[in-house]
Amino acid sequence: MDAEPLKSDIEKELQGLDDLIAISRLEAHLKKAKTMAIKRFILLKMIEVYTKKNMLSEAARSYDALAQMAATTQEKVDMHIKEAELYIQAANYELADRAMNKAIYTGKERNIIVNAVKDLYFKQGYSLEKAGKPALAAKLYEKMLTMNLPVHERNLIQEKLVFLYEKVGKLKEHFALKKKLGM
Repeated sequence: MDAEPLKSDIEKELQGLDDLIAISRLEAHLKKAKTMAIKRFILLKMIEVYTKKNMLSEAARSYDALAQMAATTQEKVDMHIKEAELYIQAANYELADRAMNKAIYTGKERNIIVNAVKDLYFKQGYSLEKAGKPALAAKLYEKMLTMNLPVHERNLIQEKLVFLYEKVGKLKEHFALKKKLGM
């Protein structure tokens, strides 16, 4: 019977490895891990490598696995919010919504969770605009319009979309929204 590796042994083994090989080794260790502490450690290491490699959906799935091992309700909610954040960054909005719903189902503060996830969407939209990715930003803001938002936030998003639609050449949508907003 194989003895469970120590955290220090895993750390030592990963030093100098290519990230994809490290992921493979971590997955093998995760399958063999017996204690919750080692499983959590391995999942956190996997998240670190996945994030470094911009494998955001994989990192999000690891947060979901961590949430299943959470000791407290708040920790579980936090893990699902981090999962949602990574799915938003990966432009997988359907899975981001599922992660948010898992957090809502788990936690008691629905409004706090919804506002936290909404803020993550706004942050990602701003990042996409700054990075010169107007088509992706427009898609994100269109998704946000399906959310239950206060009127002032909905108007802000629509104003952003007017600008973004013009920038990406969606002139029909640009003029229709501009007219709707009375601009």
